[in-house]
Amino acid sequence: MNPYYPNLLSPIKIGNVTLKNRICVAPMNLREVDHNGGYTARTIAFNEKFAKGGVALITMGETCVSPRTGSSESFMLRITNPGAYFSLCDLAETVHRWGAKISMEMSHAGALCIPENNFGNQPMGPIDYVKPSGVAVRAMTLSDMEEVAEDFGNAALTLKNAGFDMVQFHAGHGWLIHQFLSPRTNKRTDEFGGSLENRMRFPLMVLERVRQKVGKNMLIEIQWSADDLEGGYTLEESAAFLNEAKKYIDIVQLRANEVDHAHPIGFELEETPFLKFGEYMKKNVPGLVIGVIGGFHYPATCDKAIAEGKADIIYAARAYISNNDYGQLVLEGRDDDIVPCLRCNKCHGRGANDPFVSVCSV
Repeated sequence: MNPYYPNLLSPIKIGNVTLKNRICVAPMNLREVDHNGGYTARTIAFNEKFAKGGVALITMGETCVSPRTGSSESFMLRITNPGAYFSLCDLAETVHRWGAKISMEMSHAGALCIPENNFGNQPMGPIDYVKPSGVAVRAMTLSDMEEVAEDFGNAALTLKNAGFDMVQFHAGHGWLIHQFLSPRTNKRTDEFGGSLENRMRFPLMVLERVRQKVGKNMLIEIQWSADDLEGGYTLEESAAFLNEAKKYIDIVQLRANEVDHAHPIGFELEETPFLKFGEYMKKNVPGLVIGVIGGFHYPATCDKAIAEGKADIIYAARAYISNNDYGQLVLEGRDDDIVPCLRCNKCHGRGANDPFVSVCSV
């Protein structure tokens, strides 16, 4: 047992996968894509440093499962691109060399997409409407839903074949799955709208398809906005959805819906703003591994959250931007050497020509 943080540094077995500790790197979208559509050597080396530093799990930033309709950015990896596959294999092999596990955040941005990032195709979501930008969104048909579910399943299978241990299903922050679950954005009057049972029908269809594709031995995680904005779903409905989803998933990573997708400072000023959701879901969604993110810059805070039964695993992102060797510092108990993140959000200031974080105040 590590003498510094016995809870944070203890292993956990999830399905047939054992994480050597509870330190997990959250998706950060820090990646470069080469001319073949795959990860560059610099992207692989960047993540190898985390693995070499002792973390248990690395989740790569979002990749689009449906590049024809679902890309949120112009410079993200498209998992359907044949040129991406061998770089995924290289990444998985490199991370495994150091005893870490590897996952990928799979996404579809739905109505939040813009045609320029999707070969000129019109964005689609739960309902027809016109965005303030003037771009029209079309309501998805059952055929559209089946196609997206198949896209998620095929993306997960590609990752499994490339050696990934887990996939993360992006269902937060207003992306497509969240759009269907939230009554704020889902105003449908058919079997996919209205009651919670109807609103969760499409998300559960996608999760079921993913599980069918990858089988029972690959871990599936859902990134989930535990609460919604005013007029959205309640915390009780959130737990009800997760209790249905746990038929297909192993882990939930909890966060909150956010008005500003650039992570507003208001949320971040509270030390661990989403830990209360972990405590709630531990009590109300038995049998699901609970991961929590947000403000976990100090290892003592992480260790306490696990010791008190409010979380099973801890995710961090900016802690690794201000300290690329954060995992090693935790393992060695070098608290005084940890440079705390100031939560200034400068790391979110990158642009299309600067996919790596180039500005960090500390």
